[in-house]
Amino acid sequence: MTVRTIVGRLADLRLRELFKLLASAGAEGRLLIDTPVGRAELLVREGEVCGTVTPALVVAYTTRSGSFSFHPESVRAEGWMPTEEFLLLVEAQAGEEEGGEEEVRVAPPVGEPLDPLGELRDSLAEIPLGQASARLLVATADPRPYRALEAVWRRRGWEVVLAQEPRWPEGEMPDAVVLHVPSSGTLAGQEGVWLGLLRRASSHVPPIPTVWVGGLADPELRHDAILSGADFLLPGPMGEMGEAARRFREELTVILERLLAHRHATAENAAEAFRDFFLALHADASPAELRASLLRVAAASFRRGVLVAVRPTLLETLGGFGLGQGCPRQVSRGIEALERAIATRRAIRCADLEPQQRQALGALLAGGAGADGEILPLLVADECVGLFVGDGSLRPGESTAPLAMLLARSGTVVGR
Repeated sequence: MTVRTIVGRLADLRLRELFKLLASAGAEGRLLIDTPVGRAELLVREGEVCGTVTPALVVAYTTRSGSFSFHPESVRAEGWMPTEEFLLLVEAQAGEEEGGEEEVRVAPPVGEPLDPLGELRDSLAEIPLGQASARLLVATADPRPYRALEAVWRRRGWEVVLAQEPRWPEGEMPDAVVLHVPSSGTLAGQEGVWLGLLRRASSHVPPIPTVWVGGLADPELRHDAILSGADFLLPGPMGEMGEAARRFREELTVILERLLAHRHATAENAAEAFRDFFLALHADASPAELRASLLRVAAASFRRGVLVAVRPTLLETLGGFGLGQGCPRQVSRGIEALERAIATRRAIRCADLEPQQRQALGALLAGGAGADGEILPLLVADECVGLFVGDGSLRPGESTAPLAMLLARSGTVVGR
C-alpha cells in the first residue's frame, strides 16, 4: 500500500487520533509537528514511536495548537515504544509543567475517562424540549457577579454549576466553562491549578469552550492562558452593580452563546478530519486492507467487535477482534437492534437498548453486549450495507463520532 505525504491541523485532528490512524494503516515515516512554541519531530512505524517529549509536543497535546505533516519513508532508529506509552509520557510532562502536586489533583487521572458523557451530548438534538440545552461550569473565587447571571442563563435553558474553587465537577460534563481567577493578591501560587483546569477543558473531544475572566494585567499568566486553550479572555467586572457590571454580564452571555453555537460544528470538523486522514492514508489500499485497518481503528475504542456485511437473508462476518473462536461466519437476519440500525441507517448505543435486546447481540458477540457497546452502520449512498458492532468501551469519555463517520463512508469495503 502506498502512502503519500499528508498535512493537517491539530485543531481538527488531535495527536492521539493522529497516532491511532497511523497505527491502523501500519504507516512508517517521519511526523513533523509545528506549534506556537516550536517544532517537534517523531519517527513512527506500525503503532510505535521514536522521539523525545518536548515543550512543542506538550502544547500540541494539551491545546491542539499548530499543524502536522506526515512524510512516509523507511526509518531506522533505537528507542521505540508503543504510541500509548509515549502519550503517557507526554501527559506526565504536561502535569509537571502545570505546577506540582496540587495541580495534578485537577488534571485527568491517567487511564480514567476524559469525558464520561461525551456520547450523551452527541445526542442532544434528541432531548425533549424543556430540559437544559447546555450545562455551564463557573469556577470562581467570588460568586457575587454571577448571582444575577444565574437567573438569566436559566431562562435560556442553561444549567449552571457554580463552584468556588477550581475543581472539575462530578457527573455530567459541562458544555462550556467560565474560569474567573482571583485577584492578583490572592492568586499568588495558585496559577497552576487554574491553568490545569483550563487544560482539562481544552483536552476534551471536542474541546469544551472556555472563557478566562480576570488576570489580564499579568502578561505571563495571560500568555499561559492563551497557550493552554482559553477561547476568550475577558476582564473581570468592577463590582456587581452599575453599568460596568451590566456590560460584563451581557458580554459574557453573548460570548458563551457564540462558543456554544460553534461547538457542534467543531465536533463535526474533527470527525471529518479523522475520516479524511484515514482515507488519504489508504488511497491505494485494497478492500481487504481497508477492512483490516477499520478494525484496527475500532480496536482502539472497543475491547471486542465484529464487522458484518448486510445480505438479503443473513449477516456475513467480514472480520472481528477480541472474540477468539466465538465469532460466527454468518448470522440470520432478524435481530431487533441490528435491524433497527439497518432500517434507520443511524448509530445505536447499547445503553438505549433493553437488556434482552443487548443479550440478543450474543449471536454476533458470543455473550451479548454491555451498556457501553455500539452499533455503527456502513453506508453506500442511502443504503446500509454493513454494520460494526463494538462492545467494552476502552475510553468511555471519548466520543465515537469520528469512528461512526468513518464507518458510514466505508460501505464500499463490504462488497456484494
